[in-house]
Amino acid sequence: MKHNLLKIGALLFLTFALASLNAQEAVLASGADAVGGGGSVSYSVGQVAYNVNYGATGSLAEGVHQAYEISVHPNSVGNDISLSMSAYPNPTTDHLILKADNIDLSGMTYKLIDMNGRIVKNERITSNETTIDMYDLAPASYFLQVIQSDVAVTVFKIIKN
Repeated sequence: MKHNLLKIGALLFLTFALASLNAQEAVLASGADAVGGGGSVSYSVGQVAYNVNYGATGSLAEGVHQAYEISVHPNSVGNDISLSMSAYPNPTTDHLILKADNIDLSGMTYKLIDMNGRIVKNERITSNETTIDMYDLAPASYFLQVIQSDVAVTVFKIIKN
């Protein structure tokens, strides 16, 4: 009898202990991914509560979908620099053209970085119009970082379909 009570007690303890554990769950009314010419966005509808934690270097919002925003701020080495760079077509399927006007190309390179931070391509920029082959890359979002003499000049978010 004592042995059966011990088994039932252990079973009840495990049942209540496992029932109290939960991880990242939310009951949502709806949600989807929306894709258009300007990019894509994931959204959810129906999340009742979330928290925002603030710190000295930024904030963290807890929730089901975490949006991220990329701000592109060209570094200005001097006041007399006229920076004009563009990357097109974006979104792309096969290739990307990086166009640079009014820029000294000496020591200028680009890095194509995936969302995990891995450098996919890293090459020198030798002309005002550089073609970057992307046909062999998986459809995803990438960062195109333009660097001159170890200083980041600008960053583009590139979407490969």
